[in-house]
Amino acid sequence: MLELSDNAKKALEKYLQQVKAYLRGCRTVDANEIQQNIMEHIESEFAAATDPVSVNELSIVLDKLGSPRQWIPEEELPWWRKVILRLRTGPEDWRLAYISFALLLLFLYLVRGINLEYILLLPVFVIAQPAIGLIFWLSFLIARAAVKEADARQEKLGAQKWLIYPPLLSMYVTSSLLILLWPWFHIFPGLLSLLPASEAIYALSSEAEYFLLGGFVTTIYWAGLGVVFMTRPKWLSFLLRPFADKFSRTIARLLFFLGLATAIVFAILFISWQYA
Repeated sequence: MLELSDNAKKALEKYLQQVKAYLRGCRTVDANEIQQNIMEHIESEFAAATDPVSVNELSIVLDKLGSPRQWIPEEELPWWRKVILRLRTGPEDWRLAYISFALLLLFLYLVRGINLEYILLLPVFVIAQPAIGLIFWLSFLIARAAVKEADARQEKLGAQKWLIYPPLLSMYVTSSLLILLWPWFHIFPGLLSLLPASEAIYALSSEAEYFLLGGFVTTIYWAGLGVVFMTRPKWLSFLLRPFADKFSRTIARLLFFLGLATAIVFAILFISWQYA
């Protein structure tokens, strides 16, 4: 029976997990059969071992076996995964992180002389400046690909997060603000347009009343989003990956209760203002 040290067990588990990740969805190769063959080869290598195999001894055998990637036929991979896997060739697989961060730096360099309001609206920058905005979108998509690959390999990002998180957070923060404030600029004005002009003027006789009613409509919308994400937490995990992977329902509940409580406050203030 093969005995491994604790570190060797972790190294072997990591190698087998990587093999399984690469073979996921493969139609011509059985992942379980490949893993069994690997284990049989390792056991035969250490058949005469009397002491637990160390991680250094195991690493020599794993190096002989080659990269976990070699077990999958390249023709089985979609084109985009071929690109990703070829980029991830370093010993620590940091190339996607490097490329994503480099593209973000290039984007920031190119927009240094452009109006600030465009820079703050990063997700829609591609519309205003397609050639430059595309660089930011590539940085974001490559960062998401790096997160996806780490998940597939069941690895933690570790220090790579300092390179991967900046483009992700830039997109998520700006997109979240646009989504949360969307009712203020679209739904609320649309509701006002349905009222007769005289009633709209009467109901909103001051800027304060306009703000309170607009805030009520917006925060009710937040509460509705919270309900949607509580019933469909995977949507929130997908939109804010990897930050909402473990706290999607918590964020959804917070959004719901924050929206509901704030909407009540806005409603009370608006009614009080009307009858003051």
